[in-house]
Amino acid sequence: MIVFVNTSITTINLIKKNPHFDFEYIFFNEKNKNNILENNQNLVVIFEEKYLKINNLLNLKKSKKQIYFIGIFEKENIDLIKKLINLELLNYIFNFSKNSLSSLINKIKLKNNNRNNLFNNPIYKSMFTSFYIFDLIYGDLTKLNALNEITGFKMDDLPNSVITLMIDDFWEICRKMDNRDRYSLKMEYSNLVKNAINRYQIKALSCSLVGTDKIIILVKSPYNFSLNDIALKIKNYINENSKYTVTLGLSNSYDDFKNIWKAYEESFQALNYSFFVGKNEIIEYENIKNLSSKTNLNHDYVQLKYYFFKNLILGNKNEIQEYFMSILNFCINDFLDKETIKFLITNFIFEIVDYTNKLKIKKEDVYTKAINVNSKILRAYSIASIKDISYEFLINLLIDIEKYKKNNDFILDNSINFLEKYYYKDLSLTEVANVCNMSDSYFSRKFKEKFNINFSTYLLNIRLEKAKELLKERNLNIENISEMVGFKDSSYFSKSFKQKYGMAPHYYRDNFKEF
Repeated sequence: MIVFVNTSITTINLIKKNPHFDFEYIFFNEKNKNNILENNQNLVVIFEEKYLKINNLLNLKKSKKQIYFIGIFEKENIDLIKKLINLELLNYIFNFSKNSLSSLINKIKLKNNNRNNLFNNPIYKSMFTSFYIFDLIYGDLTKLNALNEITGFKMDDLPNSVITLMIDDFWEICRKMDNRDRYSLKMEYSNLVKNAINRYQIKALSCSLVGTDKIIILVKSPYNFSLNDIALKIKNYINENSKYTVTLGLSNSYDDFKNIWKAYEESFQALNYSFFVGKNEIIEYENIKNLSSKTNLNHDYVQLKYYFFKNLILGNKNEIQEYFMSILNFCINDFLDKETIKFLITNFIFEIVDYTNKLKIKKEDVYTKAINVNSKILRAYSIASIKDISYEFLINLLIDIEKYKKNNDFILDNSINFLEKYYYKDLSLTEVANVCNMSDSYFSRKFKEKFNINFSTYLLNIRLEKAKELLKERNLNIENISEMVGFKDSSYFSKSFKQKYGMAPHYYRDNFKEF
């Protein structure tokens, strides 16, 4: 918009008579002052030196619009020019005696066109769209009218629901990219969203959420078209025109745009559930489960691990995979949060590594594989990814185990691992022999031949050694320790301990404290 400030009617008419002057203009006076200051358009301000009141220019400058000041001078008033430049109130000087009128018109046209080009610039438009979106979300409605020209949204047609879109595995995809490539990928998907909105004539606005893998879409969801239908159109369009899939979280729809902040939070919460649902999905807030973090695992989890390691003795591939997946499914179905699930699974991976370390498998190889797989699990964005990563680790481990199963001592070596891990359980020779797929007598004989000690004595020694360690803990009583290491009878525990170490458990604890 062209604003004439302190300019004579003669000069204005002279400018207007030029055939190339076809701009919207207004006079800066008391009547129009407030309208000009409140208008959202940027300005080209034309003033005449002869009639200038600097305060008028300062008032315009305070409006914080983009303003280009053109001064019309009859003579070179150096002091005034310096003052205006220092106040940032002069960008171009026009002198009727030296410059043709057409040069002034061309300068006005150039600045007006630059402004229009700026509004059409995608980066500029995207930036202001994001301002508009977050002003809406956080309830700052003061600038909404000013941004309507850019966004195309009117106050009577504001969005009532939110879709948050996430590029699946974005951070894994970008792990080896520099910032420029990562930004380009994000902008590619942001543009795809805008294209889908335009193609299907969806009343919506979108912007990229800086520093994240997410794109926010504010939607005016029509009554005859569900938000899920809109999300499906966007998702399918992106899948057809891009390399990577996307997952979308959907809010509820509200009657009043003032609840858009709530819709924004709901869409994020829905998207967080993608860890359990998987990639390339549409997740509605109203359908997500109420996840609650639990820290105490029940008996089932411990038992599942027990059966897993029992089958590891024999290298039963199918059973091992079955119990491992059961452990994963237990975590999911018990609604543990994703960080707890990752913690449990990575710990379990290292448990497996520690367990297999006593076999004749190269420790370095197993540990390297475990570190790599746990690194992938910690970066995983879905349960499905964790299952795939873990399954691959197990298959590779079973291949290594298969190589050593040919050794006749493999099962016996593995039985020792099992005893040292589950010494606290009510293990009998019959149970361990069954686990090793041997008869009681054959297992007993082979065990003694290899380790030069019978099964029951070996198990007793493990339990007593573990008890020695626990006796160093002052907050545990003798009865608790007895039970923790697998003794049903605390008196039998005390008797066995004294026979092996020459003193009762409580004397050992007292002597250890003195030491």
